Amino acid sequence: MIERFSQAKNLIDAAGRILLVTHKYPDGDALGSSLAMKMGLEELGKQTTVYCLPEISPVYKFLPRVQEIKINLLPEYLDADLIIGLDYGSFERTGLSEFRETVNFLTIDHHLLGNHVGLQIIEEYSSVAEMIYHFLNFLEINVSREIATCLLTGIYEDTGGFRHPNTKAETLEIVSRLLNKGAPLQKIAKLTKKTDIENGLRVWDQIFSFLQTDAESGLIFSLIPYEAVIT
Repeated sequence: MIERFSQAKNLIDAAGRILLVTHKYPDGDALGSSLAMKMGLEELGKQTTVYCLPEISPVYKFLPRVQEIKINLLPEYLDADLIIGLDYGSFERTGLSEFRETVNFLTIDHHLLGNHVGLQIIEEYSSVAEMIYHFLNFLEINVSREIATCLLTGIYEDTGGFRHPNTKAETLEIVSRLLNKGAPLQKIAKLTKKTDIENGLRVWDQIFSFLQTDAESGLIFSLIPYEAVIT
């Protein structure tokens, strides 16, 4: 991964303005990774914008600088020198399909399967947040309390509160370092519990949106296209 980190650094070094994008209906990993990356790149003097569709759950209002995320794609955002896609799985979920070939694109994702584009750093980690932690260290960027809060939110959510099998010893070591930086685990755990209900409602909304009936058998079923998946 070091070689691809070096290639990614070259893209970032050559860029003045960077657009960060993630998937629709972003969760804690998508938002936390994007905001942590934004703050890290600003330490390098980069002008950054975070964009996602179509809204941000109020559950995540505690995240540092979450209010700076854009949900309307203005033309000037697309004049960026580099677009970095985080945690998007399939490119169609970014809402940038028509702009795919306009600028350099860097992908950092832990979804091994999907429609990824550009220079791709794809590894089987617990979360993209865990990957961003390693990348920021590679760039020798100090992980502040604000960055640590964003990263811990991503790791906590994508590991199911450290209950899922993707929680490795290395993951917990990183969690320990983020806690030492001042990331508030209790606050994150309490506030992100609300997302389980929201995500469940969205899934059921999608199930009913794609309902079909087989006339011959009377079977009622739902097929949800991969690009429509929101969690």
